Amino acid sequence: MAALTRRPAVRWLVPLGVVCAIALIAAMTAVIRAATSGGPLPARSATTLVADLATTNVTGISGTVAERAELGLPALPSGLGGDGSADWTHLISGSHTLRVWSAGPTMSRVALLGSLGESDIVRNGADVWTWSSADNAATHLRLPSVGAATPGSGSPGVPQGLPSNLAPLLSSLLPATPQQAAAEILAALSPTTSVRNAGAVTVAGRSAYELVIAPRDTASLVANIRLDIDATEHVPLRLRVFAKGFATPAFDIGFTKVSFDRPDASVFRFSPPPGATVTQVPAPSLKKQ
Repeated sequence: MAALTRRPAVRWLVPLGVVCAIALIAAMTAVIRAATSGGPLPARSATTLVADLATTNVTGISGTVAERAELGLPALPSGLGGDGSADWTHLISGSHTLRVWSAGPTMSRVALLGSLGESDIVRNGADVWTWSSADNAATHLRLPSVGAATPGSGSPGVPQGLPSNLAPLLSSLLPATPQQAAAEILAALSPTTSVRNAGAVTVAGRSAYELVIAPRDTASLVANIRLDIDATEHVPLRLRVFAKGFATPAFDIGFTKVSFDRPDASVFRFSPPPGATVTQVPAPSLKKQ
């Protein structure tokens, strides 16, 4: 607990925003092939690894993701949203387990598993559902057409009129490509950071390269960010943020189990159970980022 109190939470808010954006994209990024590397990995430069992120071809993935945050915020008991909570707002503290499925940019599902239930966000084309088993409550909205975005314009944006705790999560489920994710990383790398390839690691049974990103600003509280990239598919598998003076990561999110088969379409078809409270959100307009 003493270690926690020495980490000023406010100073982490900006880097955490970048980290969460990359990490959530990594968690929902799909992988199609299941080939694994045997023996030593071929030498690859840090520049090549970053470029690889923009060339991967991904269409489907499912797996288990472990997340742990130790950002200097007070630890919460399980019943108040700490470890084992299925409340999305408490991912910033404690340890959590999620299941993820993706079959392309418009078919995604994330389940936050709690000790007494789970919360889900499901996207199936234009339909987006949120579900809380603890409250036996669901929210449904239908997105406007997302096909009008011009090439290179990025995500069409976050629908307005959503609950405040839903909008950031929905943002991660809106169409995003590995190219966009790579652009985010590249923008963060230059000119304020250094990048190096730290060598081979294993994540969820997969061979990966570890990319180490470090700020050049000596006043930064961040020592480095470690991004583990699948050696075959060039997809981020794990991301860790280390604070200066600490051996354990302040933020850690990554796969512990991965299947590289495209999930069945039925995974993304959600129907609230009998007796559930369902809130219909009016068709929103789109707000550009």
